[in-house]
Amino acid sequence: MLLSTLLQAARQPAENLVVAALPENYPQWVLFFSVSDGQQQAHTQIATGSSFEQAWASGSALLEAWNAEQQQEIRWLRVDVVDEVMPCAWGELQRRLSNNKRNYYRRGLAFDAGFNVAMLPQELGAWAILYDAATPVAIPNAGNLENYGKKRYGTPLSWPTDDEQTLWTFNIRGLFADASGIWPIENQGRHHGYRRVENWPGPQLPEVITRASHYLAGEINAGGDFNYGWFPCFDRPIPSTNALRHASSTYALLEGWEVTQDPQHLAAIERALGHLCRDLIRTLRLPDGSDADFLVDVGNEIKLGGNAVSILALAKYTELTGDRQYLAQMERLANGIGSMQMADKSFVHVLNYPDLTLKAAHRIIYYDGEAAFALMRLYGITRNPRWLQLVETAFDYFIEQKHWQAHDHWLSYCVNELTLYRPEARYYQFGLDNVRDHLDFVTHRITTYPTLLELMMAAQRMITRIAADEQHQGLLAGFDMVKFDQALEARARYLLNGFFWPELAMFFRNPGRIVGSFFIRHHGFRVRIDDVEHYLSGYVAYLKYARANQAKAKADARAKRLQASDSALPAARLTPAVREPRILFLSENLREVGNGIEVATLRRVRLFNDYLNLDPTILISSFNPQLAETVARFKASGRLPQRTRVMSLYDWLAPLCDGGKLAPLTAIAEGLLLRATDALPGGLHLRQYALPGREKELCYEDLIDARQRIVLRRHYQLRQQKSVLAEIEAGQPSGHSVSWASEALFNAAMAGMCLDPAVEWHFVVDKNRPWLEFMRLSPQKYCNGTLTSVLHSTHKLNGRLKASYAQVLNSHPAYDRLVVLTDEQQHDLVASGFPAGKLSVLPNHIDNPHAGKKVSKVNSKNVLCMARYSPEKRHESLIRVFEKVLEAVPDAQLHTYGVGPLRNSLQQQVAQKGLAAQIHINGYSADLAEIHRHSCCSVTCSDQEGFSLFGLESLAWSTPLVGFDVDYGPRALISHFRAGKLVADGDEDALAATLIDLLQHPGKLRALRAGAVNSAARFFTPVIAERWQQWWDEMRQLAAGRAGRQAEPVAQTRTAVE
Repeated sequence: MLLSTLLQAARQPAENLVVAALPENYPQWVLFFSVSDGQQQAHTQIATGSSFEQAWASGSALLEAWNAEQQQEIRWLRVDVVDEVMPCAWGELQRRLSNNKRNYYRRGLAFDAGFNVAMLPQELGAWAILYDAATPVAIPNAGNLENYGKKRYGTPLSWPTDDEQTLWTFNIRGLFADASGIWPIENQGRHHGYRRVENWPGPQLPEVITRASHYLAGEINAGGDFNYGWFPCFDRPIPSTNALRHASSTYALLEGWEVTQDPQHLAAIERALGHLCRDLIRTLRLPDGSDADFLVDVGNEIKLGGNAVSILALAKYTELTGDRQYLAQMERLANGIGSMQMADKSFVHVLNYPDLTLKAAHRIIYYDGEAAFALMRLYGITRNPRWLQLVETAFDYFIEQKHWQAHDHWLSYCVNELTLYRPEARYYQFGLDNVRDHLDFVTHRITTYPTLLELMMAAQRMITRIAADEQHQGLLAGFDMVKFDQALEARARYLLNGFFWPELAMFFRNPGRIVGSFFIRHHGFRVRIDDVEHYLSGYVAYLKYARANQAKAKADARAKRLQASDSALPAARLTPAVREPRILFLSENLREVGNGIEVATLRRVRLFNDYLNLDPTILISSFNPQLAETVARFKASGRLPQRTRVMSLYDWLAPLCDGGKLAPLTAIAEGLLLRATDALPGGLHLRQYALPGREKELCYEDLIDARQRIVLRRHYQLRQQKSVLAEIEAGQPSGHSVSWASEALFNAAMAGMCLDPAVEWHFVVDKNRPWLEFMRLSPQKYCNGTLTSVLHSTHKLNGRLKASYAQVLNSHPAYDRLVVLTDEQQHDLVASGFPAGKLSVLPNHIDNPHAGKKVSKVNSKNVLCMARYSPEKRHESLIRVFEKVLEAVPDAQLHTYGVGPLRNSLQQQVAQKGLAAQIHINGYSADLAEIHRHSCCSVTCSDQEGFSLFGLESLAWSTPLVGFDVDYGPRALISHFRAGKLVADGDEDALAATLIDLLQHPGKLRALRAGAVNSAARFFTPVIAERWQQWWDEMRQLAAGRAGRQAEPVAQTRTAVE
C-alpha cells in the first residue's frame, strides 16, 4: 500500500485526536509517525510545528523522503500526537518508575523540551529500555538505552547522572492505519495504548482466535515439534523445550481449530500429534504386569501433568474428528496416571524415567487438576468406570486438603466435567469455593493472567447447571452472581491487552514473527506457546459463551413473535386502535425545583416536540396541588411546549365519581383535624386527621373535590416514629369500598380504569417505583402499544444490585424495552443475564449553550457543585476534600447549589469549621450561564451517578468535571476525552490533590475546556434526537405487529380519559 495513501487516510482523524496545542515552553504540536512493512521494525519520525498542519506537513515530507531511500512497501502507519507534557527530575522519575510493574509504565520519555530526542511508550517497551528481568518494577536499563540511541539517533544515549536533571514525560493520543481502515488507540484507562474495541466481543473475538490459532499452527515445524517461544524485544528464540507444553499447546490449537476449521491448522495439529506419540511418549511395563504410557520430558522426567495434557490433546482430536486411532494410547496414558495415585488418594507429581522411582512427590498443584480433568475427558469417550472412580477418589483428597484455596483453573475444568456425571453438592461446593473469594483478583489483576479466564469460563458452565438444578440451586445462595459475571467480562476484555496487534508488534525487532500472537508483558513481552495456549483456550470458551447468549436472545425474540401471532392465540380480539398513537411519560412528580428525573422528562418532551414532531403527555402519580401553576410557569418560560398536557392520577378521581365508577366516602366522625390545605379552583384539597388515642400522629387524610366529596382516603401507621402509608381507600357505587395496600397498586388500578384501550399507547416509565405494578400488568398488550422503562441511575450500589431496581429488572417479560443512559451499564446488564435485545442506550441530552453566542469564562478559582442535598451526594465528603484544598490554595472557593434535607446541617458544619467565607452552601439557582461563567471546574462526590445532568451541563458550559469514578455517568462523560479528571471512588486525598493541581495550574484547566465541550457535543439535542427517532420507529413497528392481539385487560372497568 502506498505511504501517501495511508497518510491521506489518517490526516483528518489524527487532527481530531487532540483539540488544543501544548503549553508554552514546548513545541505547540508534536507528532510521532511510525511506519513498517510488516516485517521490519518500525521507523519513527518526530515532527513539530506551531500548528497541526505545519507539524503534519513536516513529518509527512520527512517520512516520504526516508521511504524513497528505503523502497519499502509500507503496510502499517501509526500516528501519535502528544497531548500532555510533564517535566520531571531524574531522581523523581526513578521513584515513579519504581512504583510501576516492569513494562507497565505507559508514558513516553523525552530528553529535551523540544522533543529532539524522545521515545514513545511502545519504543520503551520494545527496546526493554525500562526493563530488567531480575527486577519486578520498571527500572532504567543503560545498555538497552545505549543500543536504542545508536540505532535510532546514530549516537549512544545515556541516563542522567544528576538526580536534579530534567527529563520530560508525555502522554499521547494515537491511531493506526492499514489496508483494513483506521483504528483509534485508547489513551487512558486499563486499555491505554491498545486498539480501541467497539461493541466487544463483536467481530474482534473470532478474529483474535483465528490469528492466534494461525500463529500456533505456524510455530509447528515440518517434523511436528514446536518453536517454543521468542523474546521479541531482540528476536531471540527461547532455547528451552518442554514436552508437556507441546501437548497442552496442541490441545489449545485443537480448540482453536474447532472455531477456524482451517485445513492448514488441522495439518499442523496432526504433525504435532505425530511427534507427540512417536517421539515423546514411551511405553513401560508396570509392576502389576500392565502396560502404561508416559510422556517423557526434559531430564528424563515423567510428570503427572504431562500424561494428562497428552490425553487432553488426543481426546480433543478424537472428539472433533471422530478418528479413534488414539484410544488405546489414551488408555495406557490413563493407566500411567492411575499408577501415580497413592494410598492416601493423592497423586505423586514427578517420577524418573525409565525406572519409575520417585523424583518429586509434589511440584505444582496444576498437575492434580490436569490429571483429574484428563481422566474425566477420557471417561466421556470410553465410559470406563475406572477413570471416574480414580477422579472421585482423588477429589476426596482435594476436598480434604482444601485444594480450592489454590483457585486453579485446571481444577475448575475438572469439577465442571465431574459434575456432568456426578452432580453432587460437595463437588459443586468445591467448584464454587474455587472462585468465590477470587473475584476481586480476577477483576483487578494488572497482568493479563490468561488462566483466570479459563478458571471463570469453566466455573460459569458449572454454575449454569447448578442454577437449573432444583436440588442444588440453594448452593448459589450468598454467591455473588453479579460480581462473578462482572469479573468474567472484565477479565475477558482485559486479556485483549496481551494480543500483538500490528500497531504494537511493529515496534519490535521482527514484527512479522509475532503479530497475531499473545504475549506476557511483564516478562519482556515474552511469546511462548503455552502463553498463547492459555489465552486461546480462554477465548474459545468465551466465544462459545457469547454465542450461546446471542442465540438465547434470538430464541427469546422468536418466542415472543410466536406468542404474538394469531396461531398462538384464541380467536377473540380487541378492536384495533383507530386513533393516532399517543406517548405517555409516566413519572412521579413535576415540580418547579425538581429532581434530575423531572428535568430529564421536561427536556425529552421538548425534544419529542421539536425534533420528532410528537406531543407526549406527562402523567404523574403524586398528589400535587401546585401542578397547574407549575405547568403554567414552565410553558411561560419555554421549558414546556404550549400544547403539552400534564396530568396527575388524582385529577381523575372526581370524574370517576361523576361517571359512577367510584363513589364518595363517608367522613369518619371521630377524626381530629390536624391540617387542611386551601381549596384550589376546580382541584382537590387535603385534610389530615388524627384519631382518639393517637392524637399526635397522622392517622389518615381525605382528598376532597370542589363539590366537597371525599374522593379518596389514605390511611397511615406509625413506624419508627414516622407515619407511613398503610392503605389507600376509595368508595364504590355498591356502598362498599375498595382499597390498595400500596401506591403502586393504586396507580396501576387508576391507570387501568382510565386509559382508553382504543388508543395505541406508548408508555415511557421515567420513575419505576410508583409504576412498577402497572408495568407488571403489561398494559401495552391490551392497547396494542408498547412499554419502555428508563433507568436513570445505576442499578448497583457497592457492587450489589439495588432492591428497587431488582424488581424492575426481574420484571422484564412485562415490558418491551429498557432504556439505560450509558453503554457501560448496558454491557453490565447484558453480562448479568439481562436480554440484550430489550436494551437501548439513550443518554440524557442538552441544548448547545454555545449555539449562536460566545461563552466566555471569568478567571477564578471557584469550584462548582450542583446536586440535591441528600446522603448519596456526599456533600460531607466534599467539604472534607475542600478543607484540604484550602490548605494548599487559600483563595479557592466552593459554591454548591441545590435543595434537600441536609442543607441546614451542611451550613452548620461549614460555619463550625470557620469556612463560611470559602464554602458557600447555596439554594437552587436556574442561572446556569452566570454560574458556569464564574466557575473554573465542577466537582461531584456522589456514590452513584447513572448519568449526571450536572456533569453534562458542566461540560457543555466548558467547565471541566472532577470527581469520584463511580458507575456509570462520570466515565461516560469523560472517557476518551480530556474533559476532566476522575479518581478512585472515596479517595478524598486523591480528589483534593487533583483539585489542587488544577487550581494551581490554570493552563491544565484551559486544556480541559475544549475536551469538555467536545465530549458534551455527543449529547447535544440533535444527536440524541436521532436515537430517540430510532426508538420510536422500533416501537411503532412493534405495535404494528401487536395489532389484532387478544385484549388483556388490566382492570374490569374503564372510563375513557384522554
